Amino acid sequence: MGRCYELFFVFHFERAQGIGVFEGSQLDFIVSVHGMSGDHEAIDVGGRDIELRDGICQELDQAGFPTAIVTTGAHAAINEANACNRGRRRSGAQLEITRSLRDTLTRDSENLRLLLFADAVRRALVL
Repeated sequence: MGRCYELFFVFHFERAQGIGVFEGSQLDFIVSVHGMSGDHEAIDVGGRDIELRDGICQELDQAGFPTAIVTTGAHAAINEANACNRGRRRSGAQLEITRSLRDTLTRDSENLRLLLFADAVRRALVL
C-alpha cells in the first residue's frame, strides 16, 4: 500500500518566509526544490529522510535524469533547520537542480520533460 500524502507547493519566496511556511507543519513529507549553477544537467539529492531521498534519486535516475545522492555539504540538507526537515517527521528531501537542467525542463513547449520529472518525484512519494 502506498503512502498517503498532501501536496503543498511554495514558489518564489525569500528564505525567511519560506522556512516560516513549514514551521510547526503537520506535513509528513516535504520535498524542497532549489536551483544551483551549472552548465551541465544534474540533480543533487539530499535530505534527512533517507528512504525518500534514495527513492527520489532512483525514480529520477530511471526516468533518465542525472542524479547524485549528497550526504555532506550544503546540498546534503541534513540540518534540522533546513526547510525540508521542518515537517511533522523532522525529515524530508531536497533537490538541487542545475541551471542547464532547469532550462531544459522549461524549454519544451509541451512540458514533456517537466512532466516526466514531476511523475518521477511523485512515484517516490507513493512508494
